[in-house]
Amino acid sequence: MGCNASTPVAPFEPNGQEVTEKGISRISEKTGPRCTTPVIPFGKTEGETFSHQWHCETKGLRTTAHGEDKQPSVPRAAAIEEVSDAQEKDALESRNVAEFIVQELVSYGVTHVFGGHGGAVVPLVQAICEHPQLQWICMRCEVNASLAAAAHAKLTGRLGCCVGTSGPGASHLTTGLLDAQLDGCPVICLTGMKKRLQVGLGNFQDIGQAELFHAAGIGFSATVMDPMATPALLHRAASLALEHCCCVHLALPVGVQVDPAPSHLDEAFVRLPPKLPCCYSEDIVRRCSQDLAEVQRRTSGCGVVIVVGPRAIGAAAAVEALSGAFGAHVLATVDGKGIVSERFAGYRGVADIFGHPGLESAADLLAEVEVVVAVGVQDLSSIVAGPMGIAERRVVRIDCVASRPEVGPPTHTLLGPIEEGCAALARAAPELRIVSRASGAPTPASYQVDPSELSDGFGHAGQVLHILGTKLSEGATVCVDVGDVTLNTSLCLCLDKPGQRVLASIRMGTMGYSVCGAVAACAHRQAGGKGHVVALAGDGGLQMALNEFGTLAQMGARATVIVFVNNTLGRVEHEKWPGVDKPAGCGIFAPDFRCLVEAYGGLGLRVAASYPKAVGDALDRALAHPGLSLVEVIMDPHVKPTLHKRREPIVST
Repeated sequence: MGCNASTPVAPFEPNGQEVTEKGISRISEKTGPRCTTPVIPFGKTEGETFSHQWHCETKGLRTTAHGEDKQPSVPRAAAIEEVSDAQEKDALESRNVAEFIVQELVSYGVTHVFGGHGGAVVPLVQAICEHPQLQWICMRCEVNASLAAAAHAKLTGRLGCCVGTSGPGASHLTTGLLDAQLDGCPVICLTGMKKRLQVGLGNFQDIGQAELFHAAGIGFSATVMDPMATPALLHRAASLALEHCCCVHLALPVGVQVDPAPSHLDEAFVRLPPKLPCCYSEDIVRRCSQDLAEVQRRTSGCGVVIVVGPRAIGAAAAVEALSGAFGAHVLATVDGKGIVSERFAGYRGVADIFGHPGLESAADLLAEVEVVVAVGVQDLSSIVAGPMGIAERRVVRIDCVASRPEVGPPTHTLLGPIEEGCAALARAAPELRIVSRASGAPTPASYQVDPSELSDGFGHAGQVLHILGTKLSEGATVCVDVGDVTLNTSLCLCLDKPGQRVLASIRMGTMGYSVCGAVAACAHRQAGGKGHVVALAGDGGLQMALNEFGTLAQMGARATVIVFVNNTLGRVEHEKWPGVDKPAGCGIFAPDFRCLVEAYGGLGLRVAASYPKAVGDALDRALAHPGLSLVEVIMDPHVKPTLHKRREPIVST
């Protein structure tokens, strides 16, 4: 049966499972007790107390996503006694490889598995669905499964996981995996293969998966051809993904999945690494502080800018203190938007959109900057490098991941907990009396619609997003697609409440990302998260992932999709391209999205006016809807946002 967290289940039942203080006793009607698995939740160690929080599914049984005991079918006194040590040992030795892999994924912090089903992964998916601490989310296409896994990893900081069957199931995954790799999201991908004797014989759906993923840019990709190699390859892959925030892949022939797990293994889980210690000295902090202060004095407060990325979640107060200590303004990457309140006095907007500064505020600041303080940012190449790809600015990195710099080595690196690094640098700052002469270009908090852009019979993206920002709850997750919607969101949507986040495809720029991100965000919320989940897309991007409306509906997810309809690929049509006056082939047909979402059991609304009350009423209805909702905004195709670019090189011919 499928795994749907919306169906409640008793925590224990005869011939099912019993939750005990030592773990989970799996009971077979025919064979008796099967095994007791000691369960240690994410982030806990042995000896620590914890409450039972399971996402459990067995044959006909489930607990809720929050671990609530609902409708127990038998009293707890009727629970079956634990198995003996000898029986437990026998049960552990009877596990197959798929069950072993699934348990080890849990020990590495995996909570959700996004995937496509197929014959080559039946044993693996069976083990996932039967595990009490995993939720299986069956996506409509493997491309979207890998994008959702990457989004879930970016949102939670945990190891993301996706699954695909052989042939096209595996090849579809490559886009999302490369998206995860480039954005620094830890993701492990598991794919099925033909039986071992058929691998390489050119049979149905037989492709060289390791070669495919290597060619796509995935550094670690291996095929498990023997059960005995499973533990070493699995642990190497998961450790690499977590340590370097990268993507890894293992291919599993279907025969290996059902083979007995290596019998010498016990249940000693691999513990997740503890909090990264500070890997810098007080002397490094002091020298870094002196350098920043000297630059700010010399440039009248315009020489240093702080750029916040997605790994800085939870460090807002420390970033604001750092900004105040050095008189430095703050920019954010698209997926770092909202981590620092956009009403903070030092905030100046979003940088790094499609490889350019993007907004006027960012372009003005970066024109005079000498040093970029990167706080939890994966890639700074478009901010630090000049038009020829050569670094033009120095970098100070404050990060919890020792990632490889894209453009030259940083001048200083504070590696460790990000909040502590920002606080240490702020404390070391000398007293500065600087009146900054930096530009006060518009930011999301000060955005106003230009009246010349308002047209009768049309909505306006900027107005819709500006009003949306006032209605989003604390902890809201906004999933942004690629195109004009990225620019509009960066400039017009103000995120100023605690815990608000943005999910976006930064380096790859994958259209269709927003709906996949919404699937991941809804899964996270159902497991204990909070806040609205909103997907923002153009009519082109949304049509690349419409099939995942079915996934959201099956999950019972509460999500709002806002689609801006102008019947064109706006970012292509509105740009200037070498040798072309006006790009051809950009027009697209858009269906009636309201009717489409209603076919999936959702609520469909339309905005075709620029009256604030009409816009606000539609957003209120959508955000209050208990299930899937959609707001279709009919746009004037002639209104476009402006992308501010970095200087282009002058090349002689």
